[in-house]
Amino acid sequence: MKKLLSISMFILLLTFAVACNTSDEESSNSDNSDGEWEPDGGITFMASYAPGGGHDTMLRTMSSVLSNEGIIDNSINVINKPGGSAAVGLGHAASQEGADDYIFSVTSSYLTTPLQGNVDHSFEDFTPIARLGEDPYIVLVNSESGISNFKEFEEFIKEGNATFGGTSTGGGSHLLALQIEEAFGANIEYVPFEGDGEVVTALLGGHIDVIADNIHASKEYIENGDMIPIAVSTQERLEEYPEVPTLIESGYDIEWTLFRGIYGPPNMPEEARAWYEEKMKELSENEKWQSEYLDKYSIKQGFMNGSEFESYLTELNSTYEEHLRTLGIIE
Repeated sequence: MKKLLSISMFILLLTFAVACNTSDEESSNSDNSDGEWEPDGGITFMASYAPGGGHDTMLRTMSSVLSNEGIIDNSINVINKPGGSAAVGLGHAASQEGADDYIFSVTSSYLTTPLQGNVDHSFEDFTPIARLGEDPYIVLVNSESGISNFKEFEEFIKEGNATFGGTSTGGGSHLLALQIEEAFGANIEYVPFEGDGEVVTALLGGHIDVIADNIHASKEYIENGDMIPIAVSTQERLEEYPEVPTLIESGYDIEWTLFRGIYGPPNMPEEARAWYEEKMKELSENEKWQSEYLDKYSIKQGFMNGSEFESYLTELNSTYEEHLRTLGIIE
């Protein structure tokens, strides 16, 4: 009888030890030594546009700084899902519902593509993490166009039938082109492309007349003389190009910038969302991020946490919808 009790006690203790060990292993999969949640394994960063564009550049720079500065220890894989003015990327993000190891970059097409009914999801279906900054638009022409200043540009646009390239139909660059068209009282044909690289190639090849692009995609072409900057869409002149006038000072009440931020898939666990938000906040305060991304690509600092970013997008979405309706892009 004593032998039987000893065996039973041994089995009970062994079962308890195994259960405790299993519990500890499961806990270590998502908690670090301080008890803070963190992803188990690698993380995926998704860009909705092709390699070389603004989304891709931001995420690859982010990946480098996060890893090299020790902000995130997990391996990071940047993937691209271009197509349909971010529709393909949004569809891919939606398919990751509930994932805690997947985030993606967002800009204006994240609002305008759903507004046009091109996807089954809106920004409200996804998980807000952080806004990282604002990207000014700069209006550019090919240096061989014969246009060298704003006055000549104004005359050219008012002649009518200018072609204006940018990323995505109904996106930020498109809406800027439409505002210029309306303000100038001219006819402009907008030509959408899938990424900043394609826009630049089209302008340099003489296939379009004008582009409204972010500075990082066109900076080298400005500096080597292939493109001429005509105007910026900010309230004040840019420090990088103090000789380039704003549209406002040139007589047109147009101020327009592109937000850059990070979202997660639908129903991302709250502990994961909070972890990514904290890491994005730490990134935004990092000197390497400032020098290697914000300064290098002329992005204006403008961090918002997830809640603030969501409120900002809710208001901006109404503005975009109003513009798209007024201009006849949506009914």
